[in-house]
Amino acid sequence: MLLGELPTLPIGLCAAGDCSPVVLRVAALRDHDVYAVVCRGGLIDLAGMLYLRSLTAPLLLLVAEDDERVAASNRRALSEISCRKELRLLPANTHSPDSAAAFELVARETARWFVQRLPGD
Repeated sequence: MLLGELPTLPIGLCAAGDCSPVVLRVAALRDHDVYAVVCRGGLIDLAGMLYLRSLTAPLLLLVAEDDERVAASNRRALSEISCRKELRLLPANTHSPDSAAAFELVARETARWFVQRLPGD
């Protein structure tokens, strides 16, 4: 985009598991380029307080309802974030990577978040 080879379009970032903290750091550093972020699982507090506090893009966290450790950690991290944010608990069976139904639910929630947050034409 910097070289003019790609059109400037709104960017939405999506991550799962261990990639979630990295995506939050990128979104915080590129605050004018990233319009929305979705993280499926992962410990977002590992991004670091500076990045959590710098985040401006709306953030959706998707966590399996039976993953109490990740949910509790992410709730603590969300208290440091001032932008629009939401933690959605998903049915317990959604963290199985082999489940088509789980994949569909995560994809639907992610798409909905992006459609609502990314600017249109």
